[in-house]
Amino acid sequence: MIDYSQLRKWYGSLSVLYEMFPYLKKREFALLVPSFLGNHKVYKTSTRMLKCNNVQQIKYNLERLKWGERNLPYNFYYSLAKYGDGIPVQSFNYAQRKENNKNWTAEHWKHITGYDYLIDVDSPDQENIAHAHQSARMLKNFFNQLNVPYEFRFSGCGFHFVIPSMYLPELSFNPHKEHNIYKFLSKVSKKLLERFSEMIDVNIYDSRRLCKIPYSLAIYEQGNYVCHPFLDKGEFDNFYLNDLDPLIYPMKYNLLRRGGHVFNRDGNFENLYNYIGVDANGKKT
Repeated sequence: MIDYSQLRKWYGSLSVLYEMFPYLKKREFALLVPSFLGNHKVYKTSTRMLKCNNVQQIKYNLERLKWGERNLPYNFYYSLAKYGDGIPVQSFNYAQRKENNKNWTAEHWKHITGYDYLIDVDSPDQENIAHAHQSARMLKNFFNQLNVPYEFRFSGCGFHFVIPSMYLPELSFNPHKEHNIYKFLSKVSKKLLERFSEMIDVNIYDSRRLCKIPYSLAIYEQGNYVCHPFLDKGEFDNFYLNDLDPLIYPMKYNLLRRGGHVFNRDGNFENLYNYIGVDANGKKT
């Protein structure tokens, strides 16, 4: 049973919206129906291609979609791709938006100015979180040994490592090129899966890939959890799933200007792909 009053209260907090906004600037904002709801006719419509220039625009998008009134159980996502001018201004008429976006969707990659690398340690359910936590610990230790820079987060049912685009090799953003950033990162993830854990998701690496927004709520049948960025080693070592319940979270963590954190900020991603034997071919066009 989804607690919609909890969702409305969470996203009604300006502190939450201010923490979410930095991840949305010049990126795609997307509202996706949780997979456990399947093809239920009431919930089948996800909404992508929303623009957010400021915190107020997050609220505006939700109000225009009548999110609170319609009890839409969306998970909130942002694009790994960053666009020079952000997402085009959108109509809230679905048919018109689809027509207006035809050309941009086909050529969106031409507007990409950066693309982050997401490594998703994905648990099948909350009961296997301990296994995912151990897999994430091994991967984290490996990255630290190689001085690899990364952000590190709880995703609601697993863990996300995100390596910002500034650390990645200059490969093409064109998905039609033989040597592009998406194929390269897919190869890196497959090597990590072979070495560390079957929980590393290697199925989706494309130019429009999405990631759950830190400080948003991940919705599951058994409850909601805060997508929590780890700011230091202690937060991860002392990870406890119930602390990320939105009722408990504000008492455990101060949401005022919490932000995110890059571990090994002065590190080098090249150390990783050279070590595991993945060659970064080609130059960005």
